[in-house]
Parts: sequence; C-alpha cells; structure tokens
Amino acid sequence: MEAWYLVCYEPGKDKLYTAQLSLSRKNITVFCPMLRTWRPRSDCNGVRAFIEPLFRGYLFVYLDPEVIHPSRIEDECSAVSTFVRYGQEIKPLPASVMETLMTLPACADERDFIPKAEKQAKPPQRPYRPARKRKQRMENPSPLQSVLYEKISRIVSTDNEVQRTAMFLALTKSFHDHAENHNGCAG
Repeated sequence: MEAWYLVCYEPGKDKLYTAQLSLSRKNITVFCPMLRTWRPRSDCNGVRAFIEPLFRGYLFVYLDPEVIHPSRIEDECSAVSTFVRYGQEIKPLPASVMETLMTLPACADERDFIPKAEKQAKPPQRPYRPARKRKQRMENPSPLQSVLYEKISRIVSTDNEVQRTAMFLALTKSFHDHAENHNGCAG
C-alpha cells in the first residue's frame, strides 16, 4: 500500500538534488520541505537569505514498498543512504503528519525566518520582501490535526537545524510507539 516514508540522503548540498533526481527517475514522489533563513553577511551589516531543507539529511518519499523494495532503492538510487527504521522495519508516516507538513507556510512559500539574535540586534535592517501570504490552515481540522499543526509549527520555528530534525524524529517515533501500544492493547 502506498504511503509516505522517511529516507536519509548522504551529506552534502548537492546530494539532496542528486537523491531527488534519482528517486524521481524511478517514478517515486519526493517531498523536501524548505525553509528560508537569514544569516548575517560578513561584508556588511546586512543579512542574506538562504533556502535550506527544513530537516537536513531527510526526504519524504511516497511509495509502495511491496512494489519497489526499500533495499532496491537504497542500492540503486544515487545519494540515497537508507530508510529510517523503527526497530527493524520501515513504517509509514501517519497521513495526518504529511498533510500537516504540506499545509505549513514553510513548505508552501518558504516562510521567512530570522534567528532570534538577529531580530533583537537589527530589526530595521531586514531586506525588503513581499508581504507574507496568510497561513492557510486546514478546513475544519480535527482536534488531533490542530495539536499536530501546533507541534510541527513549534518544530519549524526552532532556530537550530539539528534540534529541529531531532524534534521531528522524536515526533514520528512517538506516533509509531503510540500505534504499537494501542495495537498491543487490542489483541
């Protein structure tokens, strides 16, 4: 059954694009949420915009592992390192997580993000940018989707990219742990 899975790609800026191209050549849908960040310039008192992956080192892929086996992808796709495993097996990400990620402004139009130190030090020196689009929330979200949206929004607003990735992986692991606990109770 087709679902979203988490895949690691090899370190390096160009490896992201190599992995995306390699996966798309196998007709696998790839999603890599991006984030616009601002860093101080070394040559003047301004800041420079950078676009980087929201979760460096990770891609979301939509596939059916019974049709295209994960080990085949790991072996044949350039720059793809491995699937994220929970225990000994890969598990799909909950559809609600992916739906929430895809509705975040950070994914839709690279939400502007200025580190807290920059906000306090030089607020008037931000470069001109077009006005942000309003956040488009899901229509009639369930309570679970609202909570999930808030958790993922908190992750996105974290300054440190390593912390951001760790928080996301902990969130996905908590879903799988929760599902295992409920499956164990039902039997």
